[in-house]
This record gives sequence, structure tokens and C-alpha cells, in this order.
Amino acid sequence: MGGPHRRQDRNPQAAGGREEHGRQSRPAPPNWIVELGIGSSQPPIEVHAGDCHMAGKRRRAVSRDETRRLLATGLRAGTHCQPDNQLGILNIAAAAA
Repeated sequence: MGGPHRRQDRNPQAAGGREEHGRQSRPAPPNWIVELGIGSSQPPIEVHAGDCHMAGKRRRAVSRDETRRLLATGLRAGTHCQPDNQLGILNIAAAAA
């Protein structure tokens, strides 16, 4: 088993090189994302920071301006990443009422 015909992917040094290459070639996460609902229209549900691990799997990247607009219209902000606080938007719901 351990002779000269050892599989290359079991070599820890070779595996480390592949992992590092994978990290370098992976695109950076978007700054802002909107979590989408279920169904054919997939309405937006919640806004998150791009690196938030609490966002669901159905999502799309949005610009900073669109994030601000969505929050201003009353879309929920993620409670974990708090994109409203990151953008300096505080108590929109209270101001609109």
C-alpha cells in the first residue's frame, strides 16, 4: 500500500497546495445579499451582509443602494449581521410610523 505508487491526493503537501489554490480562485462574497422566498416569484424576505452565515440558500447579490432601498421600504434586516446598522440606517420602521 505505501510503496512508490502511493496516490497523490494522500500527500498532505500536495493537498495543501490545492486547497490554497481553491481559496485564491474563489470569488469574494458580495457585500450585500437579499434572501428570497419560495415560489415562482421568489419575493425578497430579508437583507443580509454578504458574509452572513444566517442567510438562507435562496439569495442574490444586491448593491449597496438597492440594500438601502429595500431596508427603507420595510424589508427585514438580518438580526445576526444587522445590515441596517452597518449602513447607518437606524429605526426606519419607527420613523415611518
